[in-house]
Amino acid sequence: MNNFYKGGRELAYFKGLSHYAVQQKTTAIRQPFQTALQAARLANAIMFIDPITLLRKLWKSKAILLLGIALLHMFILSAQTPRKDSGADGLNNLQALAVGQKVPEEFWKKEYLIYNNGDTTRQTMEAFRGKLLVLDFWATWCAICLGQMKEKEELFSRFSNRANLVFVNPDQTKDTYKTILRMNDKLAASSSTGNFQSIIEDDYLQQLFPNRIYPRYVWIGPRGDLIALTIALSVTEGHMTDMLNLMDPRDDK
Repeated sequence: MNNFYKGGRELAYFKGLSHYAVQQKTTAIRQPFQTALQAARLANAIMFIDPITLLRKLWKSKAILLLGIALLHMFILSAQTPRKDSGADGLNNLQALAVGQKVPEEFWKKEYLIYNNGDTTRQTMEAFRGKLLVLDFWATWCAICLGQMKEKEELFSRFSNRANLVFVNPDQTKDTYKTILRMNDKLAASSSTGNFQSIIEDDYLQQLFPNRIYPRYVWIGPRGDLIALTIALSVTEGHMTDMLNLMDPRDDK
């Protein structure tokens, strides 16, 4: 083994080079292995020593200080972030629904926060079972949403015996009760009845129906199945008529 490092193959490789050149090439060859060894030792240290001791050790080895701080920060964030199935966020790891799947029973029984012309109440979706239900996801900063609210309400009023429209303002819009209240007059003017109502500060429906487009329409059939996810152009009288004719629940009887 000693001959290998002092001569043999290494000598053949460095034959004809000056002593200084040999040192440079040897350093270049061994440096990646030394770096890997330092990283391995760092990983081992992170697993078995407390953060203060770790920082002291890293400070003595400035070549890997930044890497060590980044890894330590990653472990701290990991420890502070609740798992989706831990219940820390108040939800039970909801899975997004695909078209054709039925909404869970909780969808109908859950009490949602309802904004009603400045007041708030808690209500379930039970009253909408057995009819076509369309959820209209909107935001206060969405001009298109506000501009067509009255039109959509008037459309659904013509199918009131068979269909319902429910506005939903999810958490991800960053809207709150206060921001919506400040727009109350504008929202009331945007309503066909002058009395604007919407589910607000919602995190349940946005997980069942993930969305980044506003306005967005979620169509739920009379039997509770998700039948479509559309934009505003698909919410027309013709489409409504066709949809209701295709999914008449009397077909099952």
